[in-house]
Amino acid sequence: MIGGRAFDVALGLSALSWAALGFFRVEHRPLSVRVALAGLNLLVGLLFLARREPHASGGWRAILAALPSMLLGASAVRVADAGWPLCAQIVFGLGAACAGVSRAIHHCFDARI
Repeated sequence: MIGGRAFDVALGLSALSWAALGFFRVEHRPLSVRVALAGLNLLVGLLFLARREPHASGGWRAILAALPSMLLGASAVRVADAGWPLCAQIVFGLGAACAGVSRAIHHCFDARI
């Protein structure tokens, strides 16, 4: 198992800092995109800080398997900084909202979290 409580706190604080920096320091992105990204990072940070000890962990293999999608997503947002048509902003915002709602629903029905 990777980490422990200190690792969760470090990841939570890192995500919270990304939420603040992404909202206040990246003015070239549209406000809707900054709000969506900051909201997702805020949610992730709070979940790491509130998380109890996991009963199972994926380990390094799971992290390495997720790494390509994380890098691809970050690269896509970086490339899109050149311009965000209104349609793309709406789709991005809806996707972020769906991710947040799905996590909230999961939290309501999973007593282990």
